[in-house]
Amino acid sequence: MFNRIKIRTYTISSPPAVRGLYAALVTDIHERDPGDILSILRSEQSDVIFVAGDLIEAKRALSVPHWRTPKRALAFLSGASEIAPVYYSPGNHEIFLPASAIDDISKTGAVFLANTDTVASINGRHLLIGGITSKPDTAWLSQFASKSGYKILLCHHPEYYPRYIAETGIDLTLSGHTHGGQWRVFGRGIYSPGQGLFPKYTRGIYENRRLVVSAGASNHEPVPRINNPLEVVFIKFG
Repeated sequence: MFNRIKIRTYTISSPPAVRGLYAALVTDIHERDPGDILSILRSEQSDVIFVAGDLIEAKRALSVPHWRTPKRALAFLSGASEIAPVYYSPGNHEIFLPASAIDDISKTGAVFLANTDTVASINGRHLLIGGITSKPDTAWLSQFASKSGYKILLCHHPEYYPRYIAETGIDLTLSGHTHGGQWRVFGRGIYSPGQGLFPKYTRGIYENRRLVVSAGASNHEPVPRINNPLEVVFIKFG
């Protein structure tokens, strides 16, 4: 079991319009204390912070899903928003978010993207940033992909990439969900939700550097992570 967080940095090629951007990717916090994550973000001073799902931990009562806005999730978003602009898209643990929770999220300063997109100007660089949900709106995705400009898609599920995203021409997709494959043997993850045994996408850069997958910053599974540290990812646009 790993309790310390690893900083993992990737460099991707990018057009001049976004070159030099330094971005953070945080996924799968699952309501844990975010203090060490915020310390890393303060230290690295990225230009923008992307949160690609499962910031919270879903709660269920019998067969009726319910959700409350956890104080730790809001504290993380508020703290991160003081460091850099934050763009947050939901994962499978946010499927049942009520409108009141989305209002709480907006008050932290974070931009919540659920089958929606926005135009962002970050240190003079113009980006189109979209977020797709666990129940993807493919009509919205097609519309987003057709827009001109450098497009970043937050998509919690990397297994959606070949199914929905690969042929769209979207420049960069940022994902989590896999928890790094939970156990790693000879550099390969053993299991991931949505992909099963020996998944293709667990952590790292894939699909000709158009897909970045984070192994996540927490563990909510009943079994420990082995050879698989928690991580916060940073991306240099070269």
